[in-house]
Amino acid sequence: FNCLDDDEELNYSLKKFHNLNLEKENIKQIKQNLFCFSSCESNDRTIFNHFMWEVYSDKGRGCAIEYKLTKNNPYKFLHGVVKYGENQFDEINTTLELSEKFSQLNNGFYVQDLPRVLLNILIFHKSKSYEIEDEVRLVYNQKGVSVKNNINPHIYSDLYKNQKVRRFLKLYLKGKHPFLPNKELKEDQVLDIFPQVEIKRIILGTHINSDDLIDLINLLREVQSENNYTFEIWKMNLEKQIYKIG
Repeated sequence: FNCLDDDEELNYSLKKFHNLNLEKENIKQIKQNLFCFSSCESNDRTIFNHFMWEVYSDKGRGCAIEYKLTKNNPYKFLHGVVKYGENQFDEINTTLELSEKFSQLNNGFYVQDLPRVLLNILIFHKSKSYEIEDEVRLVYNQKGVSVKNNINPHIYSDLYKNQKVRRFLKLYLKGKHPFLPNKELKEDQVLDIFPQVEIKRIILGTHINSDDLIDLINLLREVQSENNYTFEIWKMNLEKQIYKIG
């Protein structure tokens, strides 16, 4: 559950505010306080999408993990579908037009912090070129907390590529939640803040060789047994068909 360290993230939607002259450091600060868990909708279009397997699953040598959240609407998180392209900015454009009219009627007063106000909407917009991903995002916005004076004990730092430090938020698997059971809090109260992920199915890619496949299936079965997990194991063949492994 990483902070937004991709240079392209948010820049696409923030360009709508070019008149505010947002400095790069301000944008970087905003992005370091946003944490995003990216996945895609689970349907035939995505499961059999050659592009997704090539780019995000090591050319078919990886797997697809199908999951659900144990609580669909935790109040500290945003969960939604990404919108692609300029024609999806109607609400943003309307807000900017109203803001401009307000400024004209009030001696040039302008809400300088407007991008931050609209941040929870802007983060769900990307350019048309990414449309094939059908992305769904789970987003955590660490509002009002400085990166330098981080007071959130559930945000961690680790080394990333090119010796950079990356901040991340932990997302817990069902049954591995350190805050459950909690005598002082009800389960719903905990899950409001820290949702759990329940793995439903793992689909193994087409290009896993037979020797590795046997080891991999045995490992997954051990994980199931040791953790009382009930996820299904499936395999995709070279004909792009998927079948369940007994």
